[in-house]
Amino acid sequence: MRRLAAILCCAVAFACTDPTGPEMDAVTIEVTSLNRQASGQWLVQFEITNQGRSTVFLPRCDDVLTGLESWTGSGWLRVPVESCMATPDQSLAVEPEAVVEGDRILGAPGRYRLHVQYSREAGVEFGLIATTDPIEID
Repeated sequence: MRRLAAILCCAVAFACTDPTGPEMDAVTIEVTSLNRQASGQWLVQFEITNQGRSTVFLPRCDDVLTGLESWTGSGWLRVPVESCMATPDQSLAVEPEAVVEGDRILGAPGRYRLHVQYSREAGVEFGLIATTDPIEID
């Protein structure tokens, strides 16, 4: 009886585990440098890494599109930024372990973070998101 129960538990665990299924946190975005420019603005350089086992797709126009969020004291608020309207057919395919570099300018003092949306399939909406750690601008 115990052996049957053990076999059933293993079968259920195996059936619920999909080794090719969705990966959590497959994409990361990290700030690699933060430098004050002569203009007083800050240049934020970042890397987006596909740490997953399969290709992911990032939105782009000329460059990979990243969003910006500002800390309000009680939560993160998306800041409107000028960009094109990226569509899934304009996506950039990023292979496993590949890194995409980029940069953007921040001006006003505050606490920010960058985010990048992505998808696991070509031609579909960018429904997943990765964010940086907070960026402090004084």
